[in-house]
Formats: sequence, C-alpha cells, structure tokens
Amino acid sequence: MATTFDTGRQYPLVASADFVLGDLTSGEAVPLIKLPQGATVIGGTLTISTVFNSTSSDAIDIGDDGDANRYTASPVSGQALACTELSLTGYTYSANNTVDITWTSGGGTPTTGAGTVRVMYVLDGRSHEVQPT
Repeated sequence: MATTFDTGRQYPLVASADFVLGDLTSGEAVPLIKLPQGATVIGGTLTISTVFNSTSSDAIDIGDDGDANRYTASPVSGQALACTELSLTGYTYSANNTVDITWTSGGGTPTTGAGTVRVMYVLDGRSHEVQPT
C-alpha cells in the first residue's frame, strides 16, 4: 500500500495579550487569548515587564478552563523581570476556548505588576501553501 502525503502547509499563528495588576484578582482565572476549535499551542512565552510587589510572592499560571496550569509546569514568579517559555503539552482544543492567566498574591497590597502572554498555534485542517511533490 502506498502512503499518501498531505502536501498542505501552514504558517503558525501568533496571538498576544498584555495584562496589568488591575486586570487580575488573586486566585481567579482571567481569559486573555481566544483560541478556536482545532488549535494546538506549539510555543509561547510569559513575559513579566513590571514586577509584582506582593509581600512574599506572586505566582502566575497560564492555562485554560480545563487545566489552570496547562502551559506552566510550575507557577512563574511575578517578582522578577523575565521571559519564560510556556510548557507545551500537545493538547488540541475540541471546542473554542481561551488561554487564561491566574495570579496568586503572596499578601499585602500590591501596587505594581504587568506583562504579556504570547502563544503560537496551528489549526487542524488549515493550509496556506502546497508543498511541491
């Protein structure tokens, strides 16, 4: 039996969303980026551009409504300027969904904190070009 190859090729799509402390409530997931059915995240980053200043810690998770930390193997510290790669799981969304951020304050009354989440994803069944055979 001969193998038939799919010659369709697609470019990854990139979406980003900025967030600031005022957008977040400790312990509550906040939707940042809409993803369509069939999307598979193949890359991404969480960048802290302004440190969070809770009393002892600021933990940030990136996930969705099915798994609050799907893209962060362990919570990312919001108390240091950094760009952290997201953890990739190979998960494909079976319905429209969102990439969410969950911030957990270490106490006190924080006044600063900001960053950006970027995700790179592909879509099932999408092609931008045909690769020559």
